[in-house]
Amino acid sequence: MSTSMHDAQRITVIGNGGAGKTTLSRQLSERLNLPLHHLDRIIWRPNWERTPDEVIRVQLEWIMTEDKWLIDGLGPLWSIEMRLPLVDQVVFLDYPLDHCKHWASRRIEEFRDKERPDAPAGCSFNGLEQRLLDLLDRVDREFLPVIRAWLSEPRNQPKTVWLRDPSELDGFLAGLREPVGLGTL
Repeated sequence: MSTSMHDAQRITVIGNGGAGKTTLSRQLSERLNLPLHHLDRIIWRPNWERTPDEVIRVQLEWIMTEDKWLIDGLGPLWSIEMRLPLVDQVVFLDYPLDHCKHWASRRIEEFRDKERPDAPAGCSFNGLEQRLLDLLDRVDREFLPVIRAWLSEPRNQPKTVWLRDPSELDGFLAGLREPVGLGTL
């Protein structure tokens, strides 16, 4: 059974770095009145030290016991496998690699000497450009084909919003209601 985005209570937004997951997640959280959880805050500790998988798993399990949530971020493949059976909707920003690299580079420049609000404390982008661009290549080459296969499975197709080009985003957002209390429901 398919759930419309308007009725979704458990959503995850996934895609490569620079695709716009966090920006879209903020908009969805506001429009659908869902608590927003940034996966980067769970996965990373100060100075980009990675949180152990068992800690990440426990924190995700705790979030996913709630009735309502929106989880923003790709994370390890196993974390997507954890989310898929429980989500009402997956929003997959499957944008071209060049687009993601462009926006990731702009984000690095914007936050070079300051912390990004959705990133963990003590995590600066200063000096990380090449490392991030290499990661985007790896995600595009190794992770996205696996995710595409998962989301193509019949059990996942009805709950997947698959945006393959940034130009599709405006139409997707136009189909959503205004924030609760600010517009017509």
